[in-house]
Amino acid sequence: MPESFFFSESFCVGACTVCGVGLLEILMDMKHWKCLVVCDECFAEYKNPIHALNRIEGTRTSVSSICEIRVRLASLEEIQEAGWEKYIDSSV
Repeated sequence: MPESFFFSESFCVGACTVCGVGLLEILMDMKHWKCLVVCDECFAEYKNPIHALNRIEGTRTSVSSICEIRVRLASLEEIQEAGWEKYIDSSV
């Protein structure tokens, strides 16, 4: 994974509804320049926070898939541009 993935601030929308252990982090797909939500433990992936929090249309990916699509932690500015800032859960 890119070095910036590990040293950036992460923004979460809540706990994973699939594994119950991980956090649902907002990532930036650098190939398509859009945000997505991925569990940091089981790698459940969602198109948006609403789907992630309600377990709608999710897919399971692998670490290698995450690296292949070139993702990194989304910045606050990118999250705001996507209109997702209202979903950030600072309690997790």
